[in-house]
Amino acid sequence: MGKPKKWHEKFVKPIGVNMWAPEWYTDSIRNFDAEKLADMIKKCNSTVGFTFQGFSQDHFGVSFFQTELGHKHVNLKSGRDHMAEYKEALRKVGAKYFAYYCCLQDRVLWGQQPDWRIIDKNGDDGLTDNFGFMCPNSPYRDHLVDRLAEISKKYHPDGWILDMFMMNPSKPSCHCSYCKRKYRLQFGLDLPEDPPCTDESWRRYVQWRYNCIYELFKDSVREIKKFTPDTIITHNAFGLRGADEWTSGEDYEKLFEYDDVVTYIVSPEYGYGGKQCRSADSWWNAGYNTRVFRGLSEKPVWMQFGRFMYSRDYTVMPERELEIAVFSIITNGGCPFIIDNVFPDGTVDPVAVERLANVYNKISAKEQYLEYDSELCQTGVLYSKSSKDWNDLAVSGQGRYGQSFMGLCKSLIESHIPYRVLSEKGLSEQKLEGLKCLILSECAVISKNAADVIRAFVDKGGTLICSTMTFFGFGNLFERRIEQLILVTLLEIYHFRYIIVQFLLVLLHRKHIVRSRRQYLFRCLFLTVQCVCYHRCSLYV
Repeated sequence: MGKPKKWHEKFVKPIGVNMWAPEWYTDSIRNFDAEKLADMIKKCNSTVGFTFQGFSQDHFGVSFFQTELGHKHVNLKSGRDHMAEYKEALRKVGAKYFAYYCCLQDRVLWGQQPDWRIIDKNGDDGLTDNFGFMCPNSPYRDHLVDRLAEISKKYHPDGWILDMFMMNPSKPSCHCSYCKRKYRLQFGLDLPEDPPCTDESWRRYVQWRYNCIYELFKDSVREIKKFTPDTIITHNAFGLRGADEWTSGEDYEKLFEYDDVVTYIVSPEYGYGGKQCRSADSWWNAGYNTRVFRGLSEKPVWMQFGRFMYSRDYTVMPERELEIAVFSIITNGGCPFIIDNVFPDGTVDPVAVERLANVYNKISAKEQYLEYDSELCQTGVLYSKSSKDWNDLAVSGQGRYGQSFMGLCKSLIESHIPYRVLSEKGLSEQKLEGLKCLILSECAVISKNAADVIRAFVDKGGTLICSTMTFFGFGNLFERRIEQLILVTLLEIYHFRYIIVQFLLVLLHRKHIVRSRRQYLFRCLFLTVQCVCYHRCSLYV
């Protein structure tokens, strides 16, 4: 028998409470009732209560507890404390309490401390959203750590969710005085001002930004654990989000080192503002994200989604759609984590409570079967963050790596092929044990360690499947004869030009494939026809 699991490693069904309570709305938080919120947790048979907006500090920099370091909501009466009240109410129903903090957005301090803002190369420090991003290299850094320490000492939460641990994606380079000085001290260089590209200066700068966020996250977690060593840490991992992910400054795989569980928020929406729409068919995405983050972190995944139809509005999804999302997460090895939106005045929506309770209670009878640690998978998919960044720097705005990787995983799902995701970082022969096939999608850049591990896997009889840009990143992998190498293309119809490129690459490397020329060309032609006819990502082995 393995060692006993800690409580957070077992199957749980968290419920998060979010309360957008703007100060300009006169009735904000006037009807806040922690007992009624905890009653919702009890009816849903949940044992973990998360908080979001409306408890500690929200995106606007407004606090809802008795703090000495921040701005308190204008309607928070003397003696009232949403964090303390909700923590006590959760204790009464036997649930854990998770604190929340919006880390690098603070509209109050954004207005009060202009030199703490993120400033682009043209000197523009204006808002790109409603909240205001703060530079992690400014004195705001110390303020954030102090706020987290204040909450830890006073409330001793069972866990934390640290939100917005990222830079402003709309301003991918900060040129404030603090960033300039720090970069020059470290490298003896000025910050790059030319457009993003794959040259050495930009690759160095991207990694530097990642390290700035990583160091702040590490220091924040250490400060929290100084006062509450057993508290559970997670952060909103904003990954797998399509194009130009590097602009957020968050290398979520590095941050996973300090997470006890991994979480992320998924949604069936696409488009924004007046063009916003949604598709219930896209809830497969919840399971996809769960599986990928399980593989990358090798830790429990609590996958968030809202009970609302659109971005944190007050509608309630149909019960059947809630079930689809929940079971998509569960079947991919995660724990569902539903966020409820209470009204700005603090009242609870009884319709939402009823639907959430019905869905969660259907799971309760099956919980004893849901605690498993591994699956019988013979297919692995390699995720390369370095290749994703390289692709995004080379061709901005297209999300080539992310789309290719997601399309590959969807093809496996639709073909009913069990798979597990492996990270390029820390890849080892031990992690490839049990696999018969490894798939590389758009791996244009890969580390020497990963290449050596993959080469050893092939030498032992493993099958390697590569797609498009992988050809350019492997160098001497093709220097010798590899019997188990199968070159495949994963294409979409609007990338028709890649079909010709791939066909030529297959001809170029055909001497390394132990198959007759006629047989291989037939297979390549079959794949090309399949891509064109079915208008979808295709996998042919």
